[in-house]
Amino acid sequence: MKIQPGVGYNFDSSSKGFTLDTSEPFPDPIASVYYHPFEVTNLGLLPATSNYFFKVQPGLVNNLDPMIGGTSLFMTHMPVSDYEFVNYQWNFDVSTYYSYVVLKLGFDSANLVYPDDDVTHVSASPSYPVVDSFSYMPVTDDVDSYIVLATAYKDPTTNVITVWQAVTKSLWTDRIKTSGAPARYYFASV
Repeated sequence: MKIQPGVGYNFDSSSKGFTLDTSEPFPDPIASVYYHPFEVTNLGLLPATSNYFFKVQPGLVNNLDPMIGGTSLFMTHMPVSDYEFVNYQWNFDVSTYYSYVVLKLGFDSANLVYPDDDVTHVSASPSYPVVDSFSYMPVTDDVDSYIVLATAYKDPTTNVITVWQAVTKSLWTDRIKTSGAPARYYFASV
C-alpha cells in the first residue's frame, strides 16, 4: 500500500511501517490572523518620532462606514502604509496612562436622524460616525453617544502598550428619547 502526503501532513515510511509527520507545513499562526470589525491593533512607535500609533479594522454602524477622526476619510480608505494616518495616534492620559478608542455617533436634530448619516455634517458639526482616540472616557449626552471599541494602557516605565478589545463586530444602534427624559442609547452587534 502506498500512502501519499497531503495538505498539512507528510508520511515517512520504512520496512517497519509508516509515521505521520504533522510538524510542517501547517501555516504559521501569526500569518493566519483573522481580523474582525473594529479590531484595534497597536502599531507602536512611529519611526523618527515620539508618537505611538494604532489602526482599526473597518466596521459598520447601522450600515454606515465611520470616518477616521480628524480626517475626511472613511475607515475603509486603503492606506499606503500603517503609518499614513497621523490622526490614528494614541492619546494617553498623562496621569493614568490610559487611552480609549471610541466610536462617536451624533444626532441630527434638524432631521431627527440617529446616527447622523449626512457626511457633510462632519466638517460643520461632527455628528456623522467617527472613530478616534481620547485620553479620557467620553460621556454620552442628548446629542452624542459614544461606545468604547478598545482601551489601551501604556506602561510609563517600559512604554509597552496593552490593548483590551471591547467590540468585535459591526454594530446596530438606536436612540430613544421621551420628553423630559435624557436620551438612551442601545447597541447590538451584527
